[in-house]
Amino acid sequence: MTTAKKALAILAWLILLGTTRRVWAQGGPYPSRPIGAVHISNAAPIADLPASQTVLEGLTSSVDFTAQVVELINQARWENGRLPPLKRQEDLDAAAAYHSQDMAVDDYFNHDSYNRVDGQLVFEKAWYERVSSYYSDWSALGECIAAGYTSPQSVVNAWLNSPGHRAILLGENYTEIGSGYYSGAGTYGTYWTTDFGSRPGVYPLVINREAAATDQRDVSLYVYGAGWATQMRFRNETGEWSEWEPYNPDRAWTLSCGNGQKTVYAELSNGSEIRSASDSILLDGEPYRLTVEPDGEVIFLYDAESGQLVPTSAWTLQVENGGTGCGGITWEAYWDENWLTVSPATGTTPSTLTVTPIPPATPGEYVGEVTITALLPADAGAVSQSISVRLIVASQVDQTFLPLVVKGQ
Repeated sequence: MTTAKKALAILAWLILLGTTRRVWAQGGPYPSRPIGAVHISNAAPIADLPASQTVLEGLTSSVDFTAQVVELINQARWENGRLPPLKRQEDLDAAAAYHSQDMAVDDYFNHDSYNRVDGQLVFEKAWYERVSSYYSDWSALGECIAAGYTSPQSVVNAWLNSPGHRAILLGENYTEIGSGYYSGAGTYGTYWTTDFGSRPGVYPLVINREAAATDQRDVSLYVYGAGWATQMRFRNETGEWSEWEPYNPDRAWTLSCGNGQKTVYAELSNGSEIRSASDSILLDGEPYRLTVEPDGEVIFLYDAESGQLVPTSAWTLQVENGGTGCGGITWEAYWDENWLTVSPATGTTPSTLTVTPIPPATPGEYVGEVTITALLPADAGAVSQSISVRLIVASQVDQTFLPLVVKGQ
């Protein structure tokens, strides 16, 4: 059987080590086909065959590329059953980065590690031995490799379109991930490695599905621990811990003020035993951004006959600095109709203002607008926010009451 036919026949291998440690990797012989287009419908392991070798799509650094690979994999996991996001782990990163560079420099394509001695490839170690030298005490391992692809999106798409690789990317037995990319050497020019793993007793924390950066202080957290943790709590950097609360993997959270690298810490408890986790994300957004909540339209209904107004009290708006900083924004309110009033007319965030209609005697529909404008600081983003106010004055509002029916015992 030729090497090419063997490559078509091999989709995956599964190696079992003992009873508790599992290894799952995509593999196949070194591809002998020339550089060229790959048919995605081919039964061969897509990521084990090179795509057409074209000019790199931009000069994005390998750090950016590997971060994008992780984000795209977590995005795929969310879009395929809202699977838990994988936490990027530095040891898996190192194992993947080493292998991508080693394949390029020694010009080979295989999960196992080789050295090129006098022009010949010499086996060095099995792929799981390489990963284990960086990432120890694991309970599950997986690996996907690719060569010749020119962008994170293209390589992740290729893996997702290969059943064996897709099973790894969407595997529910992994909690951590590492990614490596190398370009500028080897037959295929670009080499990609992504390693997957999990460790017993390790419960990672993931911010925003492991996005590298965000422009919002409000983020989502995912914390592993199902089946073990009963309580959890969180804090920012050196801030105060939140109160202990029942374990739930999903948690909304607000990062500390100001742009820069942000770290969230978590503690999980089970009785007297406590496990810790943390994750970081770059906060990079507008320090000042005027926000008014709730946004949209405020609607009042007035019954002229009874004098009843619905809602029965003034409408309250919350004016905040929705930017990444915590400094106050001085604002001023303006309204364009004499049948409504706003109080106060000026303030500094965080603050509230109330919108109160003054119903006219003539029935009809009245529409106005309240505009809140940022005055200070001068660089405040979203300089103004407008809220539409609608008042419906009816001469009489018919009310219908349904009888209360109580079922006897």
